[in-house]
Amino acid sequence: MDVPGHRGRVGLSSPHGGSRRNPIRNRGPLQYRVDSAFASGKPAPLALLVVEKTCHKAHHCGILRLRLTPRNAIHLNGFPSPMNPNTTHRSASRPHERWFYTIASITLLAFTLIGFRMFYLQGNAFPGRPLPPPIRPLLITHGVLMTAWMVLSSIQPLLVAMHRKRVHMMLGRFGALLAAALVVVGLCVGIEATKVTPPDLQRFGLVTKQFLAVPVGSIVLFGGFVLAGVLNRRRPEIHRPMMLLASLSILSAALARIPVLNQWYVGTRLETFFTAFLVMVLLGMLLLAIKLFLTRKFDRWFAAGFTLLTASSVGISLGARTQVWDQISSFLLR
Repeated sequence: MDVPGHRGRVGLSSPHGGSRRNPIRNRGPLQYRVDSAFASGKPAPLALLVVEKTCHKAHHCGILRLRLTPRNAIHLNGFPSPMNPNTTHRSASRPHERWFYTIASITLLAFTLIGFRMFYLQGNAFPGRPLPPPIRPLLITHGVLMTAWMVLSSIQPLLVAMHRKRVHMMLGRFGALLAAALVVVGLCVGIEATKVTPPDLQRFGLVTKQFLAVPVGSIVLFGGFVLAGVLNRRRPEIHRPMMLLASLSILSAALARIPVLNQWYVGTRLETFFTAFLVMVLLGMLLLAIKLFLTRKFDRWFAAGFTLLTASSVGISLGARTQVWDQISSFLLR
């Protein structure tokens, strides 16, 4: 149970003094009521917690003093109670969930480094071509922003897992600005790179003008997921999957530069429906399955966001061949 106005944790001490670090043993239904000391929204050094137990003996009802301690404390929602029937399951799955997002984000960072290895090690574009001089500064800027986002998205869940939430929130403000800059620069890179690419070059079954839909669609999805995550930053069950899906949505650029991951479906109907997005979708499906296995709980927000990402990937791939997109791309490239 989160205590309004208090950013730390809540520990228990008995009315006779001395810390009780062991959880309350519950032999019957408990009802919790926090005293109005927190109603003002300011941290209070001491408050009262009334524990009422359904029992025939009066001495089982009493008052426990509730002392605010930021370290070595006990969360009230960790106690078994009728108001929290899934306590044992939640407390067991929460560490797995926290570390899942850390490991998943580091995995996405690793794919980014592998996919853009020629850029990092040689300063070249894929598959070894020099960066086009007219847009070289723009490509370098985009590479720096992209790398910074992937590194930050790996650090943020790690900070949460280590209970460094204040640092997490501070870096979150920087992350929001970084995401906004990445959206703007990403759109510019997609458009300007299309202008300097031969018009008849085919990638994933799309000519250059059609392929513009892939980077534009990816960066729009990225911005949408980040916005959803920022708006729900106080709801971790939504915030965390949205931020992970934001990173996943722009990973197709790196995955497309790893030929061994894409050659197996070239020329098939899968390429028609997914173009450069198929490996990204398969990776997202794997992450969703791993999370379900670790937490033993179906994450509806992750599943809903991933479904949107998959449907959008198919829509972008098919829509890139339509007359509507031809008109939109002509407007962007004018």
